[in-house]
Amino acid sequence: MLEVVSGHWKAIVDDTLYQILIDRVAGAVHAKASKPGGKATERTLRNLDIPTLRESARGRGEIPGVDTTGWAKNSTRLTREERPGLKHKVKHDAELRAALKSSARKRLERRTGGTPSGLEKAWQALISFFNDLCIALGLSAGVLARILGTIDRVLERFRLGSDHGLHATVVEEVLRDFYLTDVGAAVWQQMKTDIGDAFAGDPETCFGSALVQELGRLDPKGKRVLVVGHSAGAIYACALLQAVHAAGVQVPIDTVLLAAAARDELLASTLTLGAVGDFRSFALNDTLERADVLLNGVLDNALDWFYPMSLLYLISGVLEPDVDAPLVGMQRFTDPEWWGAGQPAVTQVAEFLKGSTGRAIWSVANSDDLRFAANAEDHGDFGHPTLTFEKTNGQPNRSIQGVVAMASRGFGSSN
Repeated sequence: MLEVVSGHWKAIVDDTLYQILIDRVAGAVHAKASKPGGKATERTLRNLDIPTLRESARGRGEIPGVDTTGWAKNSTRLTREERPGLKHKVKHDAELRAALKSSARKRLERRTGGTPSGLEKAWQALISFFNDLCIALGLSAGVLARILGTIDRVLERFRLGSDHGLHATVVEEVLRDFYLTDVGAAVWQQMKTDIGDAFAGDPETCFGSALVQELGRLDPKGKRVLVVGHSAGAIYACALLQAVHAAGVQVPIDTVLLAAAARDELLASTLTLGAVGDFRSFALNDTLERADVLLNGVLDNALDWFYPMSLLYLISGVLEPDVDAPLVGMQRFTDPEWWGAGQPAVTQVAEFLKGSTGRAIWSVANSDDLRFAANAEDHGDFGHPTLTFEKTNGQPNRSIQGVVAMASRGFGSSN
């Protein structure tokens, strides 16, 4: 996933508009929600320049000096009285207008493949006229409405409790409203569609169907199959379990998920079928998940401020159709205090993971029995035999060692 869309993310980082939108939206939300009677037209945050955003992403987990405790009671949407003043302020924001113009020019050039060599001056004049017209018409209407809508949606998430902190929530809503195509949402949804298609066709052309067919030929006496799925591979693992169940395959299948990006609804539907044998999930605890900066180390940390949390938080907050979507590999969604904890699928998965057989191991988890141990502190490291994260570099991945142990000795019990 990272490899597929990281080029798009670099283009977003290089767009000055992205940083300015984060700054303006965060400032308005902070003014509204940080104190009783706050007004979104006030400016209570210093400008969120790249060093400030980078400081947030590199371990603080939040914009320096910001405490969102108690924001829910102040985070009502913009009132009728507040909107005119904020509209005026945004409409006459020269820096924002210049960034919108530059962003529109870059997007147009990308779509047309660059400037035709023989018509360079005329083409640049056309681009300039086109963008001047778009900004003159759009900032007072469509773009302005989108910016205020973004502010409203961030405030609403704090009110509900579906926020991921000020920094991450503002980034998520800006990406949803202005960069959803570039951020890779379509790629993510297509990946899930492709997984479903792999089990829906002719075994001669569809690997998933061929795999189910081969599993159906196994003699179930004395044999078990172990399926391991990392990140999006957890979606594939659930699809396989459902397809195997539908085909009446008799050989028992056990499952290990590593930092699972599958939604709770998918695992819940798989559990309801009775298609899951022995099961274990290894994933980061929520503190590590929040500190696992998405693009840490990419291009010498030039992109680390793009998003301050992990890939799973980005999937939950941006790439899924609904915000704060519950994922199996995120400890956040097993918390009974989570705002959506009453959802049937969330309740079912949380109760299943909290079962007495050690079904969920939240890293870092120390155990002499490797089948219940986890030392990864980075999403990607769950998929490697040797850890590469800067704090754990070179250490054997104890979860992978545990998978090997489970394959030979069974899943065991943590009791």
